[in-house]
Amino acid sequence: MPASALPADCPSWSGAHTRCWLDALPPRWVPLPSLTGHLMIASVAATGITLLLALPAGWRPWAAALLALHMLWLCVRPEIVPVSAPALAVLLAVLRPGRLWPVAVVVLASVWAVAVLRLVARRRQRERAREAAGGVTAPLPDAGRSLPRGLFLIGCGGVLLALGLGAVAVLPAHGPQTGEGARALPALAWLVAGHGLTALVSGLLGRRRATVPARGGGARAAGAGAGGRRR
Repeated sequence: MPASALPADCPSWSGAHTRCWLDALPPRWVPLPSLTGHLMIASVAATGITLLLALPAGWRPWAAALLALHMLWLCVRPEIVPVSAPALAVLLAVLRPGRLWPVAVVVLASVWAVAVLRLVARRRQRERAREAAGGVTAPLPDAGRSLPRGLFLIGCGGVLLALGLGAVAVLPAHGPQTGEGARALPALAWLVAGHGLTALVSGLLGRRRATVPARGGGARAAGAGAGGRRR
């Protein structure tokens, strides 16, 4: 940025600040915030995993969908994984909803470790950004305006969650009673509900992160978004 664009008393980032921020990134094999194409791939992969677990492996529908959703959450909502992965691992060990559940527990442990690495790296990046800012703040340009961020995701997520849970409730009485459809359709309904929950949580987090700086009356004058991508 040119010097004229910087707020008063705002320290500009030096090469050392930039290097410290980049050094806080997680290892290259850890998935970072995704582009739309990566999100679509994760959603398709979650659908495939759900069907594989519900049909050939004979998993209960809720368990198949919940395990598959961790592939999506690892990419877009790692905040969920540190709680959901241990909880699901315990449920799998106790209920044993289908074949290959011990392998699934190992997968969940790996997903948990990767998510924690990413969250720790995000926290380090924010700390480095605050250090680079040197305590200087500047008022947000739209502090007095209503913030629409997150509203679309909240609305879409609520609709998908309601549709998915509604299908879960209706299918046992009105869906196919035997065959592959009896397992695949409830699993897909749980998956739709999980996608709705993901969108809802994303919208709520986005709205919270947009409103917190506004309530604080200012924002750091130096720094960069945590969890940034490598170039």
